[in-house]
Amino acid sequence: MKGAKEVGFTLIEIRDLLDNWYNNKISIEKKIKIVNDKIDQIDAKIIQFNNVKNVLLNAITVIENGDC
Repeated sequence: MKGAKEVGFTLIEIRDLLDNWYNNKISIEKKIKIVNDKIDQIDAKIIQFNNVKNVLLNAITVIENGDC
């Protein structure tokens, strides 16, 4: 469970998956889809965080130029 939380699965997602995952109630294809979906969510967050970072870096430039 700790590993799943560390890679971004929420406690609710972990709870919903545990029984089905380890009792082979989920197909290999479904397991791969679940992991790929989490990767897509992480990629979206990376883009979002990079956008926020760029806004903050721009704010530093504005501050340094005395425009704020």
